[in-house]
Amino acid sequence: MRTKVIALDIYGTVLSSDDPENSMPPRKGFKEFVQTCQNLILPIATVSDAYLPNLGIDLEESLKKINLTLGVFNKFYHLPTTPKNFSEIILDYRISPQELLVIGNNPYKDIEGARLSEARYFQVPEYIDIRDEFDFSEIEIL
Repeated sequence: MRTKVIALDIYGTVLSSDDPENSMPPRKGFKEFVQTCQNLILPIATVSDAYLPNLGIDLEESLKKINLTLGVFNKFYHLPTTPKNFSEIILDYRISPQELLVIGNNPYKDIEGARLSEARYFQVPEYIDIRDEFDFSEIEIL
């Protein structure tokens, strides 16, 4: 089944999990990943257990470094449960669980939540510092 929505964890996935000053850019390849999603007309939603106003500030500051804005995200979801429950997203977008692709770094919060919601998932290594070698643009969107 084809992906219709991307659910994207932010801290540790796109932004470093250890960067309180927002000095680091989003993860390598993130801008290209966003461009691919835009070309495929795939909405990207954030799915975080963090306080959304602070998440927005951190994202905005970091996205400036790669000439992107918060406008690349279609919706912002606060998912405080552990593991995350993605059913709200599935209902909001009126898609089947298999049409949601969850991308996250936390095996329990993100990946187990995707499994329980019957969504597809892609686990990335945690983004901690600038020496990170993972390239976000290499994620295969099916």
